[in-house]
Amino acid sequence: MTKIQIGVSLPTVPESTKITKEDVWGKFDERTHKKLSNGMIVARSEEQCPIFKDKIPYKSVTVVGPASIEMDIVYWLEWVHGANSVSRTKKLPGNKIAIRSNYMCW
Repeated sequence: MTKIQIGVSLPTVPESTKITKEDVWGKFDERTHKKLSNGMIVARSEEQCPIFKDKIPYKSVTVVGPASIEMDIVYWLEWVHGANSVSRTKKLPGNKIAIRSNYMCW
């Protein structure tokens, strides 16, 4: 008999009250599934990241937003990618922050 272990990851930040999922992830047309905006995403899967200067892994994104709402951004990244999805952060000029988030729900 093979033993199976199951782990449950919990959110690492409180629920966001300042921004929406679309603010971070962008908007899509529900009918056509076409992307209407990028939100805070500056690069996604398989693209070259302009911030971290690497090729973004499959199902990962880099977002840039105001440092003052970092935890709200992380909330929405985790809401889509799963808890503990943030792998890198970088403070940027103009009180902004870059965040790399990786899909954790395998």
